[in-house]
Amino acid sequence: MLSAQVIFLQYVCPLLGTIIGNCMFAAPAKDLRTSIQRGHLGDLNPTPWAFMLGNCCGWVTYSILRQDLWIFVGNCPGFCLSIWLNLGATKLQYKEQQEKQWQSKLVEYLKKTDDEKDSVVDGYGKEKDAHELAMALTTMSSSSAETPAAATLVPHEYLVLFMVIVWTCVISLISFATSFSANVPQLIVGVIVNLNVIFFYLAPLSTIWQVLRSRNSATIHIWTMIANTLNATFWGIYGLATLDPFMYAPNGMGALFGLLQFFLVLTFPRHHNQQPTTDVKVDGNADVKNEGETASVHTQDQTQQPRQTQSGAPTAGEQIDSPSLNEP
Repeated sequence: MLSAQVIFLQYVCPLLGTIIGNCMFAAPAKDLRTSIQRGHLGDLNPTPWAFMLGNCCGWVTYSILRQDLWIFVGNCPGFCLSIWLNLGATKLQYKEQQEKQWQSKLVEYLKKTDDEKDSVVDGYGKEKDAHELAMALTTMSSSSAETPAAATLVPHEYLVLFMVIVWTCVISLISFATSFSANVPQLIVGVIVNLNVIFFYLAPLSTIWQVLRSRNSATIHIWTMIANTLNATFWGIYGLATLDPFMYAPNGMGALFGLLQFFLVLTFPRHHNQQPTTDVKVDGNADVKNEGETASVHTQDQTQQPRQTQSGAPTAGEQIDSPSLNEP
């Protein structure tokens, strides 16, 4: 009959670790769904999700080598969920990048058009301006679709690809190398997954200097931090019970990192920054905002003439005649 100590150390602790671990993996899911609905990441830091992908992939491999069902069940759901989290973060970063490029081109076009205007704009000129603006919007949309792949890669993609390449090489090595003894594959995977899990626990602190400068801990995800600390504590106890240094060493460090994050959150208050609004309207009024630059185009009466520069063209940002168009 198993003693109460054995039941607690080898069954209760890994069971709690499995439950909390999967809750930890699912913690950012709601926030990511909200960010997808809003169309931007906001204060979300997707870096831990890339390390989650490598971490779960490594532990699933390690559990298969050791034939440990607790480790497998504790990490397989997180591996599947991390794929969705990273896809969502990459999609949002790509959208933000494309919006910035599109806005920059539109502001540049409006400034260029403003500088080339004649001093007198008649009814025909209005129709010509409307046609040119519509053509510009169409051209910019086409050029965005034709942007080279290398120019559209977002930072998060590089980190995810790095994780995938590393674990593809490791799994291939231990699978096809026939000269290894029985314990060598476990040693290789254990060392690499320990390095990965250390970075995984450190990943929420990737913005530590920003937190210290701004005195704002909004980039640290509260529920992920709580789940990380509890998860590391229970798996560390299970590692001690099974005398597995690859389990208790990194999870012990994870518990310490979790306490450090608690300290940062308690020390620095959380202030969420509002996402700057971007309005692109072509309906008698055209307001284009891009990184502090504003170009405004307002409809005027034909009898009202714009103020001119020495060359006879209206200055950038002043009012010029523009017809009413529907939003693209």
